[in-house]
Amino acid sequence: MNHRQVLNSALSGLPAEKAGYFTELGAFIDETPLFEPQRHWMFLILASGLELIPPVLDKRTVAAELFAFVKKRLGSIQKAAYSQDFILKNGAPIADLATEFASIVSAAAMEAVRDGTIKSDEPDVIVYRWPYDNVDSFPYEDLDEEEEEDDEEVWRP
Repeated sequence: MNHRQVLNSALSGLPAEKAGYFTELGAFIDETPLFEPQRHWMFLILASGLELIPPVLDKRTVAAELFAFVKKRLGSIQKAAYSQDFILKNGAPIADLATEFASIVSAAAMEAVRDGTIKSDEPDVIVYRWPYDNVDSFPYEDLDEEEEEDDEEVWRP
C-alpha cells in the first residue's frame, strides 16, 4: 500500500468539505519535491490525525508544520510504526503522535484567529432568548420554590 492509499482510505469517513481539504493537502505534499524523503511518514501521521486536525489553515502551512514534525520526531514515528503495539493496538502508537501533531496545528490555528489571519465562523455575539413573557423566571423557572419555603418553616425551632 503506498502513501496515497493510506490517506485515501482514511478520508472515506470524513464529511465532503473536510475530505476535500485533506485531499488537496495530500496532493500538495505529493507534488512537493522537498517532502520526498519524509513523504511516506507524513501521510501516515496525516491519515491517523484526520479527525483531529482543523481544516482551517493554509495547506502550505499545514504541510510545512507536518514536515517539521516528522523530521523532528522521525525516530519516534518509525519506532511506533514498526512496533508490535502498532498491530496489536490498531495503530495506537501512531495515533498518539498524530494527536501531538494535531495539537500543534490547533495551536497555530488559534494563533491565526487571534491575529486575525483567519476568520472564525463563530458569531461575535451570542444572544439568549427566552420564549416566555415572565422575565423573572429566566433562564430557569424554579417550580419547587414554594415547597422549599414551606420546608424551611417546618424546620425552624
